[in-house]
Amino acid sequence: MSVVSNEELFKEIDLIQNCIERMAKNSFMIKGWSLTIFAGILAFLNGDLLKNQLLIACALIIPFIGFWYIDSCFLLTEKCYRSLYKQVLSKRKAGSREAQYDLDPCGFKNTCGGLWNSFWSKTLICFYGTQILIVSIIILYSIYYSI
Repeated sequence: MSVVSNEELFKEIDLIQNCIERMAKNSFMIKGWSLTIFAGILAFLNGDLLKNQLLIACALIIPFIGFWYIDSCFLLTEKCYRSLYKQVLSKRKAGSREAQYDLDPCGFKNTCGGLWNSFWSKTLICFYGTQILIVSIIILYSIYYSI
């Protein structure tokens, strides 16, 4: 068993860090799209459209749930890559070349908590929950004052 050189270790770690960074950027972009849709649709809502609660729900809440799901997928994948990073460091310190340059994070999905736990993470609840709460308040307001 040959020892892993520092150059090989740094390259492998760098590849994993690039994957983690890409998942974080994707998550950031999803959040940006969500805020853009949120602000855009609320800007177009005038008095007549505000009375149609179904239109508000379809135009805002359904895309938010879709963005929330996609964002939780990126968060789960990022967590799996972080677990892969830790495993690679421990294996290489032990001198093992097992699965060198293997960037498949699928083996860590069970240890990272799964998609459901990522969906209900604190950061995603704060971000998407706030938007859904605001839309729900607008819908309730329009129902209350349309009677």
